[in-house]
Parts: sequence; structure tokens; C-alpha cells
Amino acid sequence: MTDYERRLMKFRNRKKKKEAPANEGPSKAGAAERPQAQAQLAGKAENEITFNDLRQAAKEAGIEGYGKMTKPQLTEALKQVGKL
Repeated sequence: MTDYERRLMKFRNRKKKKEAPANEGPSKAGAAERPQAQAQLAGKAENEITFNDLRQAAKEAGIEGYGKMTKPQLTEALKQVGKL
């Protein structure tokens, strides 16, 4: 096995480890420490809601592509699904 083949194998194995199986769902790491996004959004004015709060709420609502959305796009998407 050449050096190139060893590095290629190492790269492929590392990439496989990062991919989570589809049936596991979102990670539970730190879930107990962070409050639910839905509770954070309740009672706040639209301009008081942080970008991270919006992303968390979009994740919990199951909105696809939320990771690439801007704050106004997240706000509009959450309004469409009735979470804001």
C-alpha cells in the first residue's frame, strides 16, 4: 500500500465517522443546558429574538435548509409554519 493510498483510506474513514446515521436524529449533547427555543421565542418582540434562537426554533420545527438562511429568511420561514 502506497503512502497515497494510506492517506486516502484515512481520509475516507474520517469522513464516514462524521456522518451521523439518518435514524439517530439530532444530537442530545448539551440539550439539558440550553432552554427550548420555543420558550425563548415566546413573549419577545421580533427585533429582540437572536439569530441563534431563530436557528434553534427552525431546527426543532424541521425546516429544511435553515443552516444557510439569514435572520429575515428564518423569521419568514417560522411565520409560515406558525412557530413565530
